[in-house]
Amino acid sequence: MLEKADNGSYKDAVIDDGTGRISARIFDNEASVGKIEVGDFAIVIGRPREFSGERYILVEIMKKIDGRWMKARKLELGSDDKVHEKPAYEKTEAITPKDRMIMTIKKMDDGNGAAIEDVSGDEDSDRLVQLLLKEGEIFEVKPGRLKVLE
Repeated sequence: MLEKADNGSYKDAVIDDGTGRISARIFDNEASVGKIEVGDFAIVIGRPREFSGERYILVEIMKKIDGRWMKARKLELGSDDKVHEKPAYEKTEAITPKDRMIMTIKKMDDGNGAAIEDVSGDEDSDRLVQLLLKEGEIFEVKPGRLKVLE
């Protein structure tokens, strides 16, 4: 658990499972997050809900568990080593020059596009930019500013 709060009509806890964070809400007066402290591991059983565009879990059961159970659960799911695995785009053996140029443009895009002079400089990269423009992978949002089509 990352945070907990008592909001009057309900109790709220922010939980993180390693893939993301979500709010867990308890409306039942008998259920409590009082025994669970920030930093504790907990098992949560509930239903996903959405209210005013915010997603949360409507908690039925929330119970503190020993941290060793988390390690056992990761091993059971086979996800212990995958959590720390590098993303596919960081694996250099499969990256083509086109992919590398697209990643460079995305990285240098400050919201207004990446400057052409920042992503190209030699003849090969200029040809690659022209090819990507022709194929429709990237476009000029303004003269001299490139964006990746997503």
